[in-house]
Amino acid sequence: MLRKIVLATILSFVGFGCSYAGAYIPKVHEPIGYFYGGAFLSSDFSRIDTNTQTSMSLFENQNNSSQSPIQNYKYDWSAAGINGGLFAGYNFVFHHNYNLGIEAFAEASSLKENFNGAYNLFSSINNLTQLYTFKSEVKVPYTIGLSILPGYQVSHGTILLGRIGWVYSKFKYNTKASFSLIQSSSAIRNLPGATNRISEYKSGLQLGLGMSVMATENLGVRMEYDWSDYGTLSKSAGPVLATNTPTGPITTETSSKLKPSIEQFRLSVFYRPDFDAIPTHLSGGKFGVAMLHHHDGFYFGLFGSRDMADTQLNATHTLTLIEGGDSFPTVQPTSFDWNGEGFDGGAFIGYRLYFQNRYVLAFELFGDASSLQGCYTAANNFASSNGGFEKNVTKGKFRLRNSFGVSILPGIMLTKNTTLFSRIGWIDSHFNYNEASTFFINEPPSANNLSFTGPKLDINKYKSGLELGLGLSTMLNHFLALRMEYDVSFYGSMKKSIGPTSIAHLFNGVANYTSASSVKLKPVVSQFTVAFIYHFYS
Repeated sequence: MLRKIVLATILSFVGFGCSYAGAYIPKVHEPIGYFYGGAFLSSDFSRIDTNTQTSMSLFENQNNSSQSPIQNYKYDWSAAGINGGLFAGYNFVFHHNYNLGIEAFAEASSLKENFNGAYNLFSSINNLTQLYTFKSEVKVPYTIGLSILPGYQVSHGTILLGRIGWVYSKFKYNTKASFSLIQSSSAIRNLPGATNRISEYKSGLQLGLGMSVMATENLGVRMEYDWSDYGTLSKSAGPVLATNTPTGPITTETSSKLKPSIEQFRLSVFYRPDFDAIPTHLSGGKFGVAMLHHHDGFYFGLFGSRDMADTQLNATHTLTLIEGGDSFPTVQPTSFDWNGEGFDGGAFIGYRLYFQNRYVLAFELFGDASSLQGCYTAANNFASSNGGFEKNVTKGKFRLRNSFGVSILPGIMLTKNTTLFSRIGWIDSHFNYNEASTFFINEPPSANNLSFTGPKLDINKYKSGLELGLGLSTMLNHFLALRMEYDVSFYGSMKKSIGPTSIAHLFNGVANYTSASSVKLKPVVSQFTVAFIYHFYS
């Protein structure tokens, strides 16, 4: 998470370090072409749809009965990181404003995330805890790719571009199950579990949208949003022998199925040669299209965005059997970075000031509604050979409903029509989180399968945060502008606890089950936004 904060801070001040010079994009009547190359820095955000199951078979009773705890997690996992790389390409220019680029790139990424799950069984009779743990880690260390970039020059020096291409990435994923017996806070047995490793190169489709502007005759700046989809990766491991007991072996096994996709906001700087070979009468003057005059004034805009949430989730769910004065709690702690995604739409109004024909300062109010949400399911089964079993299924959903805020947007003009700007502001968002647990129990000598629902945990509140961003805005004519930007909002923590609450009485009230839950959320929301703006001046 610190990496994302550092990146957002760097991006928010990039605009102040850029030097200004008139751009030179000739307006040509003949197809021409040129080589270019550059470097980029990106904020990577990965959604990994995951379905992982681990199981362990235990034979530790004198009567040779077995116990089989099974953990199953189904969730949208989020991994974030910073990416850097190089690219080179060749661009064709057709009929004044049309462009077609062919580009190859290679990148290295720090994208990485961990998932931790556990299933703890405790007996107050002998202070013995059985601890089943599940740990996973995912990495995407590097990627290469080849793309086609069609584009259109929307104003002098500024090109609106798309990307369609092929990517080839290395994925590393490993998950491990283990088992421990703990008595009176001292470990009396630690058993290794099955380890499932995926180390695989995977091809995918990449699509993108961006804006490119020439800041000088040779140096350009590009911002874009890219999305890559890779299909499915899967693997199983085990059963693996952990140890032998006098009554039989203890074995573990695990299986994983992943479906990753990666979304990026990419900031690039590139170099391209002069157009000295182009006749002057084809260049259309120094800027190629008419330059616009700028004035202070109000503006209004509408926008749509792609929303991505990287939410740190720490949750604990406890089901306790109280029988004859003894307690037998089952504790299920879970921690991972939860993915949420959706789309957003809204409106804004602002006032913009110009200084020294180069610098811009705007003040802006905005409001939006979002469809961003994420879901997860965690299930733990504990079965015995005598017919008894317990199953706990927890389902959670995270949503972002709407937001409003105020921002300051300082910027610098890279060309007469295009501005590089940053955003710093305050945002207030409506979050909703709800979860519920369902329990299925069959405890001999009862022959009935019992099911009951625990108390629902709900968080429904507005949360304020800091918003940082970076973008490009270009005038399409004297009144209408096109804007693209990337924003990151940091909200801090939200938490809530409920219980313990009595949820069931069994065997004529001899046994009593209670349920308790606690959750802590810390969301960070990223947005790639495209906006159209109308300026109220003549």
